[in-house]
Amino acid sequence: MFELRKAMSEFRWLSGSRKMALLALVLWCCSLPLNVFYSGSGGGSFFFGLLVLLVGWLSPLVLNFGWYANIFFFLSCFRLWAGKVPVVSSLLAVLLALDSFRFSYVPSNVGEQVVYGYGWGILLWFLAIFLLLAAVGKRCRELDEEEWNWCRWMFPAGLILCGLAICATLYFAVHDRMIASPIEAERLGDIGKVAFKRLPACSASYPAATEPMQQLSGSVEIAPTETEAEPGPIAPFNEVNTLLAWGIPVIRFRGADYSHGPDGFMIVSVPAIGPPAAILTAGKGYDQSLVVRLVEAKNNRLVFEQSWRNYSNELLQEKFSFSKHGSGCSGSITGYLPPKKINFSWPCREYDYCTAPQPGQQPRQLVMQALGLPDGPVGRKTVQGEQEKTVRYKEIERIYYEGSIVAREDVGGSEAVYSLNNNCPADVGLGREEEVVGKVLTSSRFFQIKQKRWHWTGFSSPDSASCEGGGVYLLDWYKKGGDVQSLGIEQRDLENFQKIWMGRILFPKAAFASIRSYSSFNLLSLAREGEALHLRLVDRDSGQIFTVRATPKKR
Repeated sequence: MFELRKAMSEFRWLSGSRKMALLALVLWCCSLPLNVFYSGSGGGSFFFGLLVLLVGWLSPLVLNFGWYANIFFFLSCFRLWAGKVPVVSSLLAVLLALDSFRFSYVPSNVGEQVVYGYGWGILLWFLAIFLLLAAVGKRCRELDEEEWNWCRWMFPAGLILCGLAICATLYFAVHDRMIASPIEAERLGDIGKVAFKRLPACSASYPAATEPMQQLSGSVEIAPTETEAEPGPIAPFNEVNTLLAWGIPVIRFRGADYSHGPDGFMIVSVPAIGPPAAILTAGKGYDQSLVVRLVEAKNNRLVFEQSWRNYSNELLQEKFSFSKHGSGCSGSITGYLPPKKINFSWPCREYDYCTAPQPGQQPRQLVMQALGLPDGPVGRKTVQGEQEKTVRYKEIERIYYEGSIVAREDVGGSEAVYSLNNNCPADVGLGREEEVVGKVLTSSRFFQIKQKRWHWTGFSSPDSASCEGGGVYLLDWYKKGGDVQSLGIEQRDLENFQKIWMGRILFPKAAFASIRSYSSFNLLSLAREGEALHLRLVDRDSGQIFTVRATPKKR
């Protein structure tokens, strides 16, 4: 008790400047366990004062020097307690501290984490530095010497800065939450952790259809745009497999209806019949804005029309650099600007147009909401297709074979053996959709049975087909690496194109040493002899026919 009274007595007799410096040091210490920065990237991360203190010295790597205000802060405290007047070091501490507002992203091993907002720790840190500035000004007044009259202004200046810091923080903490859109308010979250947003809060309403469609039944047609500025559609609406992966059941494009096949890995197309349920257009307007429009076909009702405008203002492009203030988009993005306000409009990065949007991102979220469909992680398989695929694949097991060449024959330039399809009817076989390569579907190769087509969604598709006994065998080469080459074959029926059997034949690499490209092989025929396979392959480049015998590989 005596020691406490002694300490209080000593504190009472401290000069005003030293008391203020001691209070500044206490505020600085109190900022260490509090949140300083909040990153909105990857679900959000909090950066507490102690963590910033430990790693902030690396900030010059991103051309920021705010952390070094701490060095001049402690230097000023030490000199002040020693009876000096640390004018220069205290001013440098203030100037360097203000540079921390330029700190916009945190480099990490998972990419740049955008500084979304500030916590209460940074307020205490600034109060400590501003109060120390006032303490230095108080010291100038305590000396009562004419040579120190010039620095007395630092006392009121430091107190005014403290007041401004408190008022500004409280104002933005309340203001940001009052004007924030629902998604922005959710991200700001608990006021106890995030005081305010680093950039102006987005107040624009979330892009949404006021009256979505009910019970979508039928196809969604992707129609050409009405403007001539740039013929549509634009990404991602020029990719049928992407739209199906969102969860849209049927997409109509260029006179055909596309849907997922029962195995979930193929897309089926048939000629379009009847009117669509909805018509969607997406393209560029004359002002280079991106315009997406959805119309309900049965009553010609406009469900929504939404535009995205590019950041044409250089200041916006600099302040909202995609690499440092990104919205999490995959692929290229176009900034969303809310309707023009007085003098200025701030971008709402949460609403940016993504060319490869994930669930919850635009324009995917808007389209799915307008169609009355859930915007979830569907992937490239429907739920039903995933269940059927799992059951189907449990029934079918890939069989591995060891292959050997038993005969060779040179047919030269005979065109009869170079057909992509062998022994198949005229309206059955492999084909290529030349017009839409790389846009509508991942693969341009399809298999047609009468008017129905099955499209592969992966980059690997069969090289040739041979129809045998009411089914079809499809050939595809795989590079296994090392000294082994792999020939993949699968059998499907000619009614619903269901997979019946699949096998893989392994060859020594030297077996086809004279072949320039394995994609030049065609399958002429395949016959079974017990468990063994007999194949006839033709190389279109060399004009050679290979007779191959394959037996099950011993495990």
